[in-house]
Amino acid sequence: MQSASSTFRFISGLLFCFATILIVLSSGSSEAASPSERPVYVIVRNNELNLLPKALSLSCVEGVTIYWSWRSIEKVKDQPDFNGLIDAVKEAQAAGKKVNIAILPGLWSPNWLSAQGVKYMNWSHTDNYVDNVNGKPSSAPVPWDATYLANFTALIRKFLPALAPFKNINSVAVTGPSNTNGLEAAVISADEQLRAHNYSDKSFISAWLEMAKTFSQDLPDTTLTVALHEQIGSAKRPAVSRELSRELRELLGERYVPMLLGFEGKGWFNERNGYAGLIINRGQAQGALQAIKIYSKSNDVSGFRSMVQRSNSLRPRWLEIWAADALDKQYFQCQ
Repeated sequence: MQSASSTFRFISGLLFCFATILIVLSSGSSEAASPSERPVYVIVRNNELNLLPKALSLSCVEGVTIYWSWRSIEKVKDQPDFNGLIDAVKEAQAAGKKVNIAILPGLWSPNWLSAQGVKYMNWSHTDNYVDNVNGKPSSAPVPWDATYLANFTALIRKFLPALAPFKNINSVAVTGPSNTNGLEAAVISADEQLRAHNYSDKSFISAWLEMAKTFSQDLPDTTLTVALHEQIGSAKRPAVSRELSRELRELLGERYVPMLLGFEGKGWFNERNGYAGLIINRGQAQGALQAIKIYSKSNDVSGFRSMVQRSNSLRPRWLEIWAADALDKQYFQCQ
């Protein structure tokens, strides 16, 4: 009997330990799926439209942020095709979701621009946050090149009236004078390139303001975003974006929403930092934020969780996360 009793206690102990392990694992999985207290938009690019229906089916997200490259819209000069982008907006509206829209020039500008006499600048990427491009030589139109901006302005003026019938537009991004993603008010290049192409703060800010006027005229009641940055060549110069932001506020009023696309939960992201301080004031984000990277690309569950929790405390207008993370329940899950 004593032997049987000992065996029973041993088995009971094993079962208890096994149950405890299951509880701990279950708890960890629940913590990894970070809920957001702010409106969430899922970023879907035009080369991953297969993810759009899944993103729109997430009950806890406000909507989607749709990125569409200029190159895919206007493969031939003066023959733009907006059907794919408009269909995506329609699909979101049918699902009861809002949209943020950005047409991306910069790296994704059409190749025919070179035949128009547009000047190009060269640089090397230094990150793999979204795409695997670290160290890759890159080339794109000079952001303040007049011919480049004239062609992009013509495209935008053709596109924006097509948005008039839709009631689910949360915002439209002012894009254009950016040599990288077409979104951020930065110039990523060597200083020699800035000098070679006659960079000046005045011409850079003026290019952004002119694009903002174009978007504003055709979308008089729509929220317009501009993604601020601090990098100009080799220098961190947040004063340039601060001046740009001040003038955008004068031009657009309350319709203007500044954004930062390099948001993460690490300690450096606070108002004392030149970049983060562009929109953080008294511990609150005076604009919208976008996750700096696709966290699931590097299996960084804790980094994603920290980013969402930091967003909850900063309380931005909305938070944008990448589709790969939003659709992975280890990272994001509707409660």
